[in-house]
Amino acid sequence: MDALEEPVAAESWVAADGRVAVYQIPVEQPRFIILSNYPLLRQVLWDLGMPDVPQAIYYSCFLGGGDYTNTTGETYRKSQLFTVELFGRFLDSVVPEDVERELPKRWQPNFWNDSTCEDIAIWRTRVYSQPLTRLRLAPPRPMSPYSPSFPYLERRWVPARDRDVLLLGGLEGFSGGFSLLNKFYQRASSILDGAPARWGRTPMDAIEFYKTVVSVHNKLWIRDGVKPGQKQVALEMGLNLNTFRSRWKKTKANWDDIPGPFDGAKEM
Repeated sequence: MDALEEPVAAESWVAADGRVAVYQIPVEQPRFIILSNYPLLRQVLWDLGMPDVPQAIYYSCFLGGGDYTNTTGETYRKSQLFTVELFGRFLDSVVPEDVERELPKRWQPNFWNDSTCEDIAIWRTRVYSQPLTRLRLAPPRPMSPYSPSFPYLERRWVPARDRDVLLLGGLEGFSGGFSLLNKFYQRASSILDGAPARWGRTPMDAIEFYKTVVSVHNKLWIRDGVKPGQKQVALEMGLNLNTFRSRWKKTKANWDDIPGPFDGAKEM
């Protein structure tokens, strides 16, 4: 498949070379699990200097600026006019090759803890001058364009330089003048500076994890026509099997008792 060709999409996942390449996590904000066979991934890895590991599992997440910074009131409303994109790699997806954990603490990236209950090393954070609804995100487009045509402020992790680096891009078609560009930079940098704590947000509790598992479980059942096992659901959620089983145990639920996608229809 040509590197610029979009794969054929299904409702919540997309395939490339006959295998699942991208899966959209069933939560409100657009969040995607990206596997190494996604055609447009390699260019991003090369640009960021990330190791290209075939078994690794990558991640992208999009939030309104107000949601990202947990602001309220008028500040929240104005920040929601911007979109924040996080891109990185699931830790523990390629044991023992977690480069991010093994580096000295001062050289480590920021970490994020998502609804998958896994830690993610964030290599790139972008703030866009566009609201979330304008980005047309879907499994065939789980990341922003390699070179967006609208202004963005990017913070990327560069361990060789012992610090984060800020980049300003998307200025080619910008004709609003320096004052507007300066205003964008000030607002975008304030959103980056208002980021959550280093270890991100509190992992969802057992009830929320159970609900997410049921949602993924039923999507797979509808897609494949048979009840999926824990290994299949764990893969779709971007979790290694041991981590999944540990989280599932905390729900105190029985796997065989998970309601199927058509159980409600049977009762009616």
